[in-house]
Amino acid sequence: MAVSSTSFKPGNFSAVTHGARSARIVSLNRAALAEELRGVLVDVQERLTPDKQPVFDGWIDVLSQLRLVSQHLDERGGMLTRRGGTRPAAELFIKLHRLALTQWQALGLDEKLTPATIDMRLAQRRRLRQAGEIE
Repeated sequence: MAVSSTSFKPGNFSAVTHGARSARIVSLNRAALAEELRGVLVDVQERLTPDKQPVFDGWIDVLSQLRLVSQHLDERGGMLTRRGGTRPAAELFIKLHRLALTQWQALGLDEKLTPATIDMRLAQRRRLRQAGEIE
């Protein structure tokens, strides 16, 4: 058999990959999530002084990364493996969480803006989008 040929028979889709973890797809998902977070937190952004805008942009970026890593861990059953070891993404999750809290403190945001509050705002925005009330 030639080096360039394949042993897969016609109709065998074993070699087909979906690309969900490709860098391009992940960056598109992250950008979409960041825009959704910006839309939900527009009132927070309006109250900030211009010197805190770069910190806000970084905070949004970290929150979007944190969401994706959290989804990844949820899909795999949490931070621990079946044998009780930690998953590699767990360390990244902890680092991103720490960075998000540091930036949250640097922005001087109030305690009312918790992850649960942001989740509620996102859910409300998604419901409005499905109802056709917002773009």
